[in-house]
Amino acid sequence: MIPTASAKKDAADAEIDKAAEDAKKAVDADTQLTDEEKQAAKDAIDKDSTNAQVDEDTAAGKQAIEDLIPATSDKKDEAKAEIDKAAQDAKAEVDNNSYLSDDEKQAAKDAIDKAAQAAKDAIDASTTNAQVDAVTEA
Repeated sequence: MIPTASAKKDAADAEIDKAAEDAKKAVDADTQLTDEEKQAAKDAIDKDSTNAQVDEDTAAGKQAIEDLIPATSDKKDEAKAEIDKAAQDAKAEVDNNSYLSDDEKQAAKDAIDKAAQAAKDAIDASTTNAQVDAVTEA
């Protein structure tokens, strides 16, 4: 009798499927990623897990899937860098304002730092690219 299924292949497929599901759960739980970044990561996970070769080392396949989970949000990192640059530029303008006393300059720079931190906190709380853009443009 010729076997119609391979126990080794089925076990490898099951391990890869479980690794993919675990990776998707980790992506969903990551609060640093926007919805669009989460979907892109899950799409990449699906593509990798369905194209996995059975004869590949299962551990290597699982690691490859785990490697697809982004550690940080590029969109949020870029937005926070824009906020930092704007704050730095604003503080430079304050420093160059000869009409302000040292105390007034410090108060203005403290207010700039506080506003920049509030913007970065709002970026971290954003769940979509549109929300990140709205905070950055505000």
